Amino acid sequence: MATTSQYNDISPELKKKIIPLEPGQVATYRLLGEPVVREGRDEDDRVVHTRTYARQNLKPTETIYDAPGKKMVRLAFVRGVLEPATVAGGQPREKIEPIFFNDRGEVEVDHTNPVLYMRLELSDKNRDSVNPGKRVPPTGLQFFRVQPEFDAKAILKKKQLALAAAAGISEMTVLKDLQVVAEKLAMPIQSGRRLYTASELQVKLIELAEMEPERVDSALEATELKLAQLIRTAVELKIISFNKDASEWRIAASQDRVTPALAGYEPEESLVRYIQQNTAGPAFSQMLVKQIEAAQKK
Repeated sequence: MATTSQYNDISPELKKKIIPLEPGQVATYRLLGEPVVREGRDEDDRVVHTRTYARQNLKPTETIYDAPGKKMVRLAFVRGVLEPATVAGGQPREKIEPIFFNDRGEVEVDHTNPVLYMRLELSDKNRDSVNPGKRVPPTGLQFFRVQPEFDAKAILKKKQLALAAAAGISEMTVLKDLQVVAEKLAMPIQSGRRLYTASELQVKLIELAEMEPERVDSALEATELKLAQLIRTAVELKIISFNKDASEWRIAASQDRVTPALAGYEPEESLVRYIQQNTAGPAFSQMLVKQIEAAQKK
């Protein structure tokens, strides 16, 4: 750990609070808050989206209270010493760098960079700081630790989740379903006034799944998607049907009315809203599940 008379002179007791990273382990820190998505065009005039955060870097230095040592300590990401000839007065000085979070709003640190690891672990801007003397700065918290460490199994699990999420998106062909997922992820569904096609949204969602598989996987579990898929299966198996003349959903066998379509909504979306908002909705969806299971066993 780079310790000088000016920076990182923490007490031995505080140093023990920092659990060392072993070879193969990676600590990940992520910015708090949602990014701002901006639309632009690349050099080939293709629409691209960039994700930016209000505060995407951490200042070069920071003063914290070392509670075990009962003293104030200046933290810095020290990357060596500047040559005397390059510094006014001819005195050597530490080379200090700010910390930049990537486009995903993350910084990853492994065991080969203990100075950066210490700087992030003890920062008052870290929601999960290990410093018992942590004080919330006037400007608020800025980032958090995603999880204590990544080992080989965790990395493999993340990759498998990314592949599963990408596969789930690839199987989705209904534009409305893809739009639901995109909106859950705060992604734009159009360029200017033109709505993205299903294939365009698929590409964008698959790209996001590779970077943030957990968020995409969570969006794929959206209730609206599950209900829409349930309704389509029930229609395919002729359990329910939509009567266009009467503009209402019916039980296919008896032609009993389930619910009229809501004005301004597509038939499928209207039935999804009925299941979600009507007191009889849950019982109706359970009936569909049972009838689908029975039909599929035949």
